[in-house]
Amino acid sequence: MTKKHSIITLKANSPQVVQKQKCPVRKTHLQSGDEVVLCHERGVAVTLEGWREMEAAWEGRCPYCEKKVTLTEAIAPLPPQPKPPLPPYKPPEPPPERRIRLSAGVIIASVIVLLCSGLILGITVVGLINDGGGSTPVVTRPTPTPTPISPSPPSSTFTPTPISPSPPSATFTATPLPTLSSAEIEQQIQQVIWDFQSVKSEAVGPGCNDSRLSTVLRERALEEQQGSVRWLCTCKAYYKTTLHHMWFESIKLLSPTYATVVVKKEESRTYHQEGKRSKSWSRDIYRVSYDLKKIEGQWYIVRKGVIDERTGFTPTPAPIPSGPINCG
Repeated sequence: MTKKHSIITLKANSPQVVQKQKCPVRKTHLQSGDEVVLCHERGVAVTLEGWREMEAAWEGRCPYCEKKVTLTEAIAPLPPQPKPPLPPYKPPEPPPERRIRLSAGVIIASVIVLLCSGLILGITVVGLINDGGGSTPVVTRPTPTPTPISPSPPSSTFTPTPISPSPPSATFTATPLPTLSSAEIEQQIQQVIWDFQSVKSEAVGPGCNDSRLSTVLRERALEEQQGSVRWLCTCKAYYKTTLHHMWFESIKLLSPTYATVVVKKEESRTYHQEGKRSKSWSRDIYRVSYDLKKIEGQWYIVRKGVIDERTGFTPTPAPIPSGPINCG
């Protein structure tokens, strides 16, 4: 059965990238390296993040082909396609025979040349006989005396030197990489989110130390958090946060390199500016959604946001501000 939808990673020569198509949900141009959900029947590509945002609103159906589909089915491998049979073998044709045809003129010329050569040879032989007077002189040569040759001493017998066999070379056996189970992958993802809580508290706290943000954050999540830290540093402000409890509600592996996590947190925080503590103090329990991507063998948070309890969705983040910072 042919699969109607699949999750793929776009390449530089993908049709969606070459034609500069936009994601119908996120309204952004598709780029090389984006993970998208591709509807094969309509040829429409939706970013994986956009599909995840609208999956509940679409009630599990593709809005373009109206087929029932889930992301778990979309990442299943495509069935092997049969290969067309090879054409029958046809031996090459032999080259045509080349025949040499001699014209009558060439044959006549060759006969004339042979006759002339025989005539010249006969005249030469007759002249030699006449010059010799009909007698042949006898030449006497001295009989050579053979010189005795002393026998040469026998040559030394060659004795081959045995060659000791070389020791066998060591055989290299590649050790296969261990395959992680789903439980081990979930443990790695949970550890990244726990590490982010301490790294974030250090970044938004006194001193604005954001040097460790890149160890747990990448892409948009890193840009947003660095922008918040710059605002606090410019306005001479910081937060003191305390994480009391955190529960993991769900962990979904959408692909070998992409996962979504929902956690519930109980956290208290106070705001300080220019050395003075604000009167506002809060202790809240709220839910947060995290998107994680595996980059160069390491899991990183690439998107995060507080879940709106009224709608159940994480609102689309606003554009990252640029220009001068307003501390008002």
